[in-house]
Amino acid sequence: MALTESCETYVGKELLVEPETGYGWSAQVAGSYPQVELPTPFHFVVERFFRFDNALMGGIGTVREPGHPLHTLRIGFSARHAIDRDFIIDPVLCNLTVGSETRTSQNGWLLAVGAPALVGFGRLRDDTV
Repeated sequence: MALTESCETYVGKELLVEPETGYGWSAQVAGSYPQVELPTPFHFVVERFFRFDNALMGGIGTVREPGHPLHTLRIGFSARHAIDRDFIIDPVLCNLTVGSETRTSQNGWLLAVGAPALVGFGRLRDDTV
């Protein structure tokens, strides 16, 4: 498992994204991946989760951070490590996709695609507790 079952209670709620450099953030532009500036932290509202091999692995939502360059864009997230994590005790390190629309991949993963088509890493946590 990657996310604890309690994470599903976050549908309709806000989480904080703390972007991390990792291998860098990049844009997917016509088969190339130019580096982009690391986004500042931002909030998003979780809309739904997906499972892979019966484990809660990630989800999709919408950035809700007025004044932030990513405000109103879609964000897809998937846990990077197959160990139980939640958004309170142990922030979740995720692969992130940011775009203008949602796509479901062949394996059922939810992705944010379309311009600006950003990919990167970040930690997701509940900053209200």
